[in-house]
Amino acid sequence: MKNLKKIFLVIVNLLFSISLSANKMSFDEAIKRLTANDPELTELDLSDKNIDVGGACKIAEALKINKTLTKLNLCRNRIGGEGVAAIAEALKNENCKLENLNLWVNDIGVEGTTAITKALINKNCKLTELNIGYNKIGNEGAVAIAEALMDENCKLTKLNLSLNRIKFKGAVAIIKALKNENCKLTELDISDNRKIKHYGVEMIVRALENKNCKLTGLNISGNKIGIEEAVVIAGALKNENCKLTKLYIGFCHIGARGAAAIVEALKDDNCKLMELFLRHNFFGVGEAAVVAEALKDENCKLTKLDISRNRIGDKEVALVAEALKDENCKLMELDISHNKIGNVGARAIAQALKESETRIELNLLGNGISDEIIKEISGYTERNKRDYDPAGILLREDFLDFDFNGSESGNNWPVYENEIKPQLNVEEILKQVINYLNLDEKQTNYLLKYTNKRYKF
Repeated sequence: MKNLKKIFLVIVNLLFSISLSANKMSFDEAIKRLTANDPELTELDLSDKNIDVGGACKIAEALKINKTLTKLNLCRNRIGGEGVAAIAEALKNENCKLENLNLWVNDIGVEGTTAITKALINKNCKLTELNIGYNKIGNEGAVAIAEALMDENCKLTKLNLSLNRIKFKGAVAIIKALKNENCKLTELDISDNRKIKHYGVEMIVRALENKNCKLTGLNISGNKIGIEEAVVIAGALKNENCKLTKLYIGFCHIGARGAAAIVEALKDDNCKLMELFLRHNFFGVGEAAVVAEALKDENCKLTKLDISRNRIGDKEVALVAEALKDENCKLMELDISHNKIGNVGARAIAQALKESETRIELNLLGNGISDEIIKEISGYTERNKRDYDPAGILLREDFLDFDFNGSESGNNWPVYENEIKPQLNVEEILKQVINYLNLDEKQTNYLLKYTNKRYKF
């Protein structure tokens, strides 16, 4: 039944993704409004539109005329290198006001990356945020991006290079750029580039200690980071030149000692971290105790903490609960979902929230907690009750990660908004799914129950 519930969750999220697509503007309408310089069109989402090179060229021509659009999402299309080259040319046009461009999953490769970098160093290009994650840019593409970052005309402050097969050479180039005085990057996502390996990750972290490095947010999740690298990261956090306020290092193998070192750094006066993501790092009771002590330290500035998918049980969460009652604790968001927390640990959380009157967004999903205690806890938090499913099935999963304006790097789930009304026949689609999977009556009822919670059909 557990696996069946997971299948149902995937189906529900897929249906929601389809409904999002149905609500988005059509391609033809978008081109028409861009060309007409519609003053109300400042942001445009053309993701999942199956746009090819020809479509990209139409967008490029419209961008050369348009003077209102500042944000464009083209993720998950088929634009390719040639299509991106056309858009890159438009970015050089003085009429183009685009500041935010999302090209996530478009197979742009080195060709497209090179074209983008030429635009970035053009004085007319106004891009400050760029997402080219999951595009197979490799070392050659990373080197080209690094060169552009060091140009005085490049205005990028946020860059997503995740899932791009970047290896050591590419990492070294990025490091060089971060230490250049012309580089303006404040947020960098280089997660899931597993070929960078240990020494490359260590060198990236070392760049944080350089006075020219302006990074305040760094995502290195999903890389081959071990205990030694975690200790180096902890050392950098305590360096007075390090400006990091957000660090994401989930899905690694930093272990007990590595996690403890990073958390211990939170108590240092020089450490500026406000958001820390340690999801899926295999730590438990010892590390939970260190976390609790850090949260109670007057120097700790954390407002968001994700320690989900670890080995935290009732004993460990009780320590964290005690820390929530401390006057020095500044946490506003805590994710301890998908651990081994039962009713005993959950009651400790509930009691802490009750006694301290702490207003905190809390994610406890994926634990063995009863409906009664979940309802009690939800009464003490700011989290909307719709985020909890009484049967224990996760319908929405929030965890702290980089948000590069629509990026789905890492393991993001769609963000649900109440105001979105699906423009499609969900019930008809469900019938087709039920028939295809040959579900029995009990399975069918499960699927209908949890999908109806979202769509109210």
